[in-house]
Amino acid sequence: MTERCKFQVTIGFSDTALSDEERDTAAVRLMEQLRDLDEIEAVGRVSEVAPDGSKSGLGFLTGFLMAEVNKENG
Repeated sequence: MTERCKFQVTIGFSDTALSDEERDTAAVRLMEQLRDLDEIEAVGRVSEVAPDGSKSGLGFLTGFLMAEVNKENG
C-alpha cells in the first residue's frame, strides 16, 4: 500500500543583486512551472497581511511563493 505525504514549501528569491521586480518575475515564472507538475497540489503567492489600522489592503510578499506538495511514499 502506498501512502501519500503532504507538505508545504515556501520559496523566496532573496538575491540582493536583483531588483524587487526581477525577484517577483522569477517567483511568478517558477510558480507557472510548478503548476505543471503532478506532485504539486496547489501553488500561489505568499500573502502579506497589513498591520491593524493600516489603510493598505492585502498584498503579496515580493519574490515569495508557497507550494503544497503531495509525494507518494512506498
